[in-house]
Amino acid sequence: MKFLRRIKAFTLVELLVVISIIALLAGLAFPSMQKAIVTAQQTQALSNMREIGKSVQMTALDAVSTGFGQGKRLCEIFDRDRNLQGG
Repeated sequence: MKFLRRIKAFTLVELLVVISIIALLAGLAFPSMQKAIVTAQQTQALSNMREIGKSVQMTALDAVSTGFGQGKRLCEIFDRDRNLQGG
């Protein structure tokens, strides 16, 4: 008497359930990843603006120390803004 070997495989329903669960998890993850990307871009932009401000201030201070251009006026503006911000 021969015994038939049964082949173990996933059924179509099981595969569809797994695929739908993966799609659901991906749908939940994408909006949070998008929010993280936007936050990172905002942080990078703020850092760039801070660096630009520092470079302008350093240029103004250099201009005052060397006696060129409107450096003194720029330093007065920076000092006024710093006093208004409480720093």
